[in-house]
Amino acid sequence: MDTTDKRGIKAYTKQHTYSSVLSELYPDRIDTAVARLGGAVSRGAPEWIKNFSLAIKEVRSNLTEEEKDEVKRRRDELKEAALPPSLQAK
Repeated sequence: MDTTDKRGIKAYTKQHTYSSVLSELYPDRIDTAVARLGGAVSRGAPEWIKNFSLAIKEVRSNLTEEEKDEVKRRRDELKEAALPPSLQAK
């Protein structure tokens, strides 16, 4: 997606992916999967980060069809929505 304006300045846009929405909707499941994969480490620790992508894949594969539809619906909503006022340039 080209986010360059008329002056040639690149704009920042948040890309809402399936995985980012999944981590927003099901953080407890991801934390549980990370703990199972890498032991009891605190969120953001190097060992936690190392196992995060594996945990995302595991949680994603264990979702029900309704949960998958919810993640897709939420992702599409976020893609269509404008930035909240607190994040918009003043």
